[in-house]
Amino acid sequence: MKPIYKFFCKLHRIAAFSILMVLASGCRSGIKEKKAHPAPPPPVANYVTTIDGKPCTGWEITNFGPQGPVHVSGDMVIIGMGDGCTGITWKSEFPVMNYEVSLDAKRVNGNDASENSTRTLMRFENEHWYHIRLAVTGSDISAWIDSLRVININTEGRKFSVRPEVELSEPFGIATWNTTAAIKNIEVSRLNE
Repeated sequence: MKPIYKFFCKLHRIAAFSILMVLASGCRSGIKEKKAHPAPPPPVANYVTTIDGKPCTGWEITNFGPQGPVHVSGDMVIIGMGDGCTGITWKSEFPVMNYEVSLDAKRVNGNDASENSTRTLMRFENEHWYHIRLAVTGSDISAWIDSLRVININTEGRKFSVRPEVELSEPFGIATWNTTAAIKNIEVSRLNE
């Protein structure tokens, strides 16, 4: 039996692989001229988020295998559609218990569903931002989409597990399944015990 705290760590995972940019120079009238090339997107590892109100970095693209591209665009992380999971993983220290995560997310395209005891059927619009909150304490897990509480589970006496393919997202991650998504405003705060 996996300890409950392992579930909390694995509950929020993420993955994907780096994007490759090809820069080319051209010729005009047989004379080579330098073209101005746009700067490559900032690496995901330098995407800034906050933990307990302090800015920090530490994300990696999760190597799920046939994942889609992941890059930073302005204040967003774009998680591209792959053949399965795509996402990012926090690789530094992360709280195990008594914390809350909030972020804003939108589906760009795709369609995902999960079949477990927390499943709630909802209609999501592409290109619409949703505010997501997750609170993990020693006795329960709660999650909200905008102001609607969609998960409220008492964890006492229960055994939890995660799908094997998202174990790569430890200790914390955000992932999609056959979906392109954008995320921003990721904040983690510790809750009073």
